[in-house]
Amino acid sequence: MEKGGEDVLKRLYAPTQEIYCFIGFNDFIIGQLHKYLMCQGGNLFITDEFKSFYYIKENVKADISYFLNLIFEEDSMGFIPVKRNIRITSEALIDLYNLVYVNEYKTVLQYMENRHNYSFNEKFKKYCYRGDFTIQSKLNIAKDNGFGNELDFLKNGLLKETNKYIHASIFVQPNNYDFDSKLGEAKALLQLELKIYQLALKILCNKYNFDISLYTYNYQAPFEQVYSYCVEKIKCMYLIDMQNPYSFI
Repeated sequence: MEKGGEDVLKRLYAPTQEIYCFIGFNDFIIGQLHKYLMCQGGNLFITDEFKSFYYIKENVKADISYFLNLIFEEDSMGFIPVKRNIRITSEALIDLYNLVYVNEYKTVLQYMENRHNYSFNEKFKKYCYRGDFTIQSKLNIAKDNGFGNELDFLKNGLLKETNKYIHASIFVQPNNYDFDSKLGEAKALLQLELKIYQLALKILCNKYNFDISLYTYNYQAPFEQVYSYCVEKIKCMYLIDMQNPYSFI
C-alpha cells in the first residue's frame, strides 16, 4: 500500500505494558504458591500439574510476543503459530484439570507416552478411541467429572479448527487480507488465550487450596480486576502504519 509516497505496512498497536504486567502478576502468584508449598516440604516445579500449566504459560507468552512483533501485511495463513499453540494449550488445560480432579488420570498420560510399559485404569476404557485417547476423549473425561460450563469455549468448534494446525498442511485456507477482519481475529485469539491462562491458574491454585484472591496487583487491584482490565484493553487494540523495512530494495 502507499501512504505519502512511501511503502507502509500494518502493525499491531497493543497495550504492551498492561499485558506484560498481567503475565508478571501471574508469575508473581506462581512464585508465592511455590513458597507456600516449600513451607510444607513440597516443590511446585516438579509436580505433574505444574508441567501441564507450564505449556500454557509459555505458549501464551510466545503468542503475545508473536502478535506484538507481527507485520500484518505479511501474514497470509491466519496466524498459524498462534492457532497451533492454542491447540496445544487447550489440551494442556484439559490435562491440568483432569490431573487435579480425576483420580488415576495420570495412567492415561502414562499410557499415551509409553503403551508398551503402561496401561490405563479400566474406568477410562469407555473414553478410549481405537486404542488412543484423543483430545476429545480427554475433554469427555473432564466433562464427566465436573468441568461443566467452563469448557463451553472449547466445544464451539475450537478444537476442530485448531487441529488443522498441528501438522504442516498446505490446505489451510489463506487469511483474509482485510485488515479489519484480521485485527478482529487477533483480538479474539488473544482474549481466548488469556481466558485459558486465567482458568489454568485458578485450577492450579485450587489444587493446593491457595487463595488467589488474597493477592493484588500493586497491592491495589485483585486478580479478577486485573484480568478484566487487560481483556478490555485488548478490545481497544488497533493497527498502525509502519515504514516498510524492505522499501530500499
